[in-house]
Order: sequence, then C-alpha cells, then structure tokens
Amino acid sequence: IKTDSANKLDRVIDKYDAGAGGYKIRFSSNSKAMVIVGDTDVDVVEATSKKAVNDGRWHRIDGVWDASEKELSIFVDGMKENTTTASAIDASMSNDQNLMIGQRGGSARFFKGKIDDVRIYPYALTHDQVKSVMNQGAGRIG
Repeated sequence: IKTDSANKLDRVIDKYDAGAGGYKIRFSSNSKAMVIVGDTDVDVVEATSKKAVNDGRWHRIDGVWDASEKELSIFVDGMKENTTTASAIDASMSNDQNLMIGQRGGSARFFKGKIDDVRIYPYALTHDQVKSVMNQGAGRIG
C-alpha cells in the first residue's frame, strides 16, 4: 500500500460482518496498520503494527491468522511486528459479505492512496513464506 494522506480507520481490505465475523486490514486512530479477525463483534482479535505506515511510501502489509494456534500476526515490509493470541476465537473467515478492497462495506472508510498485489490464501503463511512472497517482486503482464 501507499498512502496519500492520514488514513485513520480507513480500510485496505474488508470482509467482515458484525454478526458473523470475518477479517479486515485497516488503519488505527493513530495511523498504524491493523489486522482484525473475529467470529462476532464480541470475539475479536487485533494485531497492530508498531510503526505508522502513512508516510507516503510503499509498504507491504500482511495479516496471518493461524486458526490451529489461534494466533494473529501482522507483518510490515516482511518483518513480523506483532502477534496476538485469542483462545475464544473460532473464526472460519466465512460470511456472506463481499470482499471489499479500499473501502468498508456500505461505501464508507475509503482508503486514500494506492493498493497493489492483494493476495488471500486459504492457509496461514509462515514468516519465511511472507518474506518469500514479498521478495518475488511485481508480476509481469503481457
């Protein structure tokens, strides 16, 4: 992602339903990147980056939910910045919401900047896999 301005609470991706849970990557009120996973609005786990990433430079943000370990990690530019454990979460990531890129469902919380190379895997990546994907570089078209 590359921000154009302070993105407080703006969404990078959002597939979240308050009643059914899901996942989202957004900014916190202090412009740090956050990954949020939950099975309802009550049972939610958040992992927040240590540094703000709204500096107008390109950053890679990865969120990894390991359902078997009940751990949520956030990576910024290939480095693990935070891991949170939540024993009460049973998030399957399945809900009826559309996957929104650059906004929250309902046409709100628009991301101000550029988003490139969104990937969603059906399994938890290891730290080495996150670094490997980051170092692959941009794909070629044509």
